[in-house]
Formats: sequence, C-alpha cells, structure tokens
Amino acid sequence: MTSGDDPFHDCELDPEAILGTHTFEDVLFTDETETPVNVLTGETPVHSQATVEEATEFEVEYTVLGAIDVGIDDVETIRERVLSSVRMLSDDQKHAVDDAIDSLVDQHILKRDGGTVRLQ
Repeated sequence: MTSGDDPFHDCELDPEAILGTHTFEDVLFTDETETPVNVLTGETPVHSQATVEEATEFEVEYTVLGAIDVGIDDVETIRERVLSSVRMLSDDQKHAVDDAIDSLVDQHILKRDGGTVRLQ
C-alpha cells in the first residue's frame, strides 16, 4: 500500500498504534447493570412507552382531522368519535381529544369557534 492509498498516511499515529491500546471495563455496564429491552425493537420500556404515547397523540389528531374532513364540526361529536376509534384511549380520557384539538389550533390547522372547530 502506498501513502496515497492509506487513509491514515497523514496521521501522527497509525491504526495499529491506536487500536487496542486502551481497555475500558465497567464503564457503561457492570455485572449489576441490567437494562431490559424489547426483543423485537431493542427499545427500553421507557422508550417504548414514549413511542406509544407519540403514536396515540398522532392517531388522535389524525382522527380529529378525519372527522372534520367528513363534515363533523361539533367538538363533543368529534370527542365521541375519537374515543370510540382510538383503541389506546378509554372513555375517561376526553382530555386527550381536547389536547389534540388545542395542538391543531396552536399549529394553525384548526380554528375553534366555541363548541365547534373547522379547518383554517
């Protein structure tokens, strides 16, 4: 190999001098460290839960927009539709629908007029 072919030719240390010179043990993991992960995704439970929450928020917003798209503008009717459609929500989570509507209003996608909403 010529110096023109060697990506390390201008380095002060060649790869052999760098590789294997330091060993770090017990830095990230010790014998007592166990991090449970989902075998299918490799995610930790905390990350998996965050992913589920983000997906649910997206699904709620999508369902709200779908209701408006078919002509439903009454917030209570939209709330009932979302709660019956989004399987991760239970009937006592009406706030999730209100939060989604508020988020869509904040993003200037919807406009709220009292008990109704419409696209901007």
